[in-house]
Amino acid sequence: MYSPIAPIINNFFIQYPEVKLDLRLSDGLSNLVEEDLDVVIRIGNLDRSGANLILHKIGSYTRLVCGSSTYFAKHGKPQHPDDLANHNCLLFTYFVGYDVWRFKRDTEVCEIKVSGYLISGNSEVLRQVCLDGASLILMPT
Repeated sequence: MYSPIAPIINNFFIQYPEVKLDLRLSDGLSNLVEEDLDVVIRIGNLDRSGANLILHKIGSYTRLVCGSSTYFAKHGKPQHPDDLANHNCLLFTYFVGYDVWRFKRDTEVCEIKVSGYLISGNSEVLRQVCLDGASLILMPT
């Protein structure tokens, strides 16, 4: 499993050798108090993070529709977001409204209701199913 955090860990420990780190990677929402966490990094809408937290935006991300060459050979590549309504899409329950994929180009906004045979809260399972050629997925870059 690849994490965008992995490449920066060694540099962190070089800068802060006295720090002990308990790194937990999860697709779910974490409760800082119940889980005794000091810092949480989340991808997505900060509105879901809770009213009692201090929030700092540390970056932006984009999402891309991805599929394997096997899937595209069998089902074709969608040419426009509207085409996704006719494809098997993997649904990631971490995001609110996970069955509506939103696209924006300049001032054009397109929201497409998608469906598929697999809904999961685990991004690695969804990623592997996509790589195996079964369907499309909307993934952060």
